[in-house]
Amino acid sequence: MARQIISPADVLGKYKGRDVVRTTIAIHNAGDGLSDSMAIEPEVLDQGSKVYVVLECTVGPHNYVPITDKGVDIGVDELKQVLKAGTATLIDATVVRGMIEEQARKVREARSEALEVKRAEKGELPLDDGMGLAGKAKKSAAEKVTSITKKVAKRPLAARKAPAKKK
Repeated sequence: MARQIISPADVLGKYKGRDVVRTTIAIHNAGDGLSDSMAIEPEVLDQGSKVYVVLECTVGPHNYVPITDKGVDIGVDELKQVLKAGTATLIDATVVRGMIEEQARKVREARSEALEVKRAEKGELPLDDGMGLAGKAKKSAAEKVTSITKKVAKRPLAARKAPAKKK
């Protein structure tokens, strides 16, 4: 897992004195709710087609799990939430398509940023200024170059010159 930078803006709440910075959701009984609803208004769904489902859920138990980096607890938790499905229904795509597309865009951006973090940790330069943490990674690379340049500048002038080319 990539090392995570946790800022106060990332904190969703506290649990037993620890910051909660991430959540996951599991939905139980989803098949039952949809099967019961489909029995009321049966419909044949074409294989490979996309359908949109609205699902009523009751929030069940919470489980707080420490987040680790290479097996070491980094001091923050993930909240694992369980939802129990109730009634479900198929919904017309025009009602939710925009919301689904917006969420898909956000997921792509989050994945891109996570990739940038991994690449920056490996010392690789970012692909593009518009991606994730590219600016921070470039700043870090520039700081390394500046540091090396300052060390070289402290050497006597004769040690800094490139060797003369042999003819």
